Amino acid sequence: ARRVRMSPDKHILPLEAHGISLISFGFFLGEGSPAIWRGPMVSKAVKQFARGVAWPQLDVLIVDLPPGTGDIPLSLVQAVEVSGAIVVTQPQRLAGVEAQKAGDMFAQLEVPVLGVVENMTGAFGSGGGNTVASALGVPLLGTVPFDAAVVAEGDAGTPTVITRSDSEFARSFDAIAHRVVNALGWQLAESEAVTE
Repeated sequence: ARRVRMSPDKHILPLEAHGISLISFGFFLGEGSPAIWRGPMVSKAVKQFARGVAWPQLDVLIVDLPPGTGDIPLSLVQAVEVSGAIVVTQPQRLAGVEAQKAGDMFAQLEVPVLGVVENMTGAFGSGGGNTVASALGVPLLGTVPFDAAVVAEGDAGTPTVITRSDSEFARSFDAIAHRVVNALGWQLAESEAVTE
């Protein structure tokens, strides 16, 4: 496994996979080690990832936050200017209740909620994303169907959107990505679409 390195000026050098630069709390923990950090430590780490990483020229910086309304989203909003939040939920009612709280938190922090994504559609029902989107007054950006093969592909380090780009799962991600870009106010010219 590759390890995270530091630049001469003491910035963290992100790892790269499939053309995407990334950094994760998990890169700094031993395998199987839990991240048991109090609020101040989490806040410091979030600021370090936002400002202390030698990111290449980026179109978008996506931060995958844990569910809920804890220290991490608050620290992130304090550390950087956040262009928008995407609320991810599952079809179950309880997941929707928690997702709505997260959306309300971002609205209170004056971060635009770009929309809602429903994950694992089909395995646990459907419709939770619509419910949350309606409650928050934002669009449903899309639904991601449950696909059991995704787990094995992820464990093998072969993302489904690459290995099975014609699958319903991959097409749903592509559609959601385009809607997020539009929600950010960008125009994607058809001529700029990259195909491999």
